[in-house]
Amino acid sequence: MHNESRLLFGTRGFFVKILIKAFLRHCIVYPFILLNYRLTICGLDETLGKTDSAIVVVNHTSFMDAPLLVSIVWPIQLRGVVWYEEYARPYFRPFFKLFDAFSVGSSNKLPKRVRLRCKEKSMQLMIEALASGQHVALSPEGGINDGTGVKIAPHFSGLHDLIRAHPTKPLVLVTMEGLQCSVFGRAKNKCFHWKRLPVTVTFQTIENVSLEGGPAGLNRRVEQFYNDGIPLTTVGKQSV
Repeated sequence: MHNESRLLFGTRGFFVKILIKAFLRHCIVYPFILLNYRLTICGLDETLGKTDSAIVVVNHTSFMDAPLLVSIVWPIQLRGVVWYEEYARPYFRPFFKLFDAFSVGSSNKLPKRVRLRCKEKSMQLMIEALASGQHVALSPEGGINDGTGVKIAPHFSGLHDLIRAHPTKPLVLVTMEGLQCSVFGRAKNKCFHWKRLPVTVTFQTIENVSLEGGPAGLNRRVEQFYNDGIPLTTVGKQSV
C-alpha cells in the first residue's frame, strides 16, 4: 500500500482510489484487452509475484503498453513514469494521478538549472518509492518505437540512476511483443482484421545488474537484450 497516498487522501480516500482502479480494470480496460488481444503471459509469478519492490523496465511498443501491463499484473500495483507533456494533458492527467504515476522531464525553454531541479525531484520521488517497497515501471526509450527495435539515447540516465540508488533491488525486464502491430502502435505492418491480435508479455528478473560504462553502457546492453536477445551482464564494475 502506498503510504504517501494515505497521507494525501486519508484512509477513506485511499480505499476509494483502490475501488475506482479496480472498477476501471475489471469493467473497462481488461475486458477491452481480452476482446481485442490473445494474451500469452510468461514469467509473471516468478518475477513480480515474488518480490515486494522492483525496478520494472518495459520496451515501449504502443500507447496500450501501460494499461495492458497494469491490467495483467493486477492486483500488483505499479507506479509508471510519464513524460511531462503527456502527464499535463487534461484528459489523461486524472488517470495518471489515480495510478500514482511519476511526471518526468521538463520544457527545453526552461533555464538549465530549473530543468536540473525538476529531474532531481522526479528521481528522488522514484528512489523514495522504491525504498518504501513499491514497484517503479519505466521505459528507458523515452517514447514509442516504430516496431523495428529498441533505441535508447546514450545520455538517458534514469534507469542507470535508479539502479545505482538501489543496487539490491531486482530488475524486472518486460518484453511486449505484438502491440506494435495494433492500432495503438507505430509499426508499418499493422493488423487491421477481426481476429484478436496475438500479444506476448514476458517477464524476466535480473539481479546485481552491472553499471559498467555508465548510462551509455547500460543503455547499450538493454538495447542488445531487447533487439538481439543478449543477456545483460549481471556482475561487473559499478560505475558512477
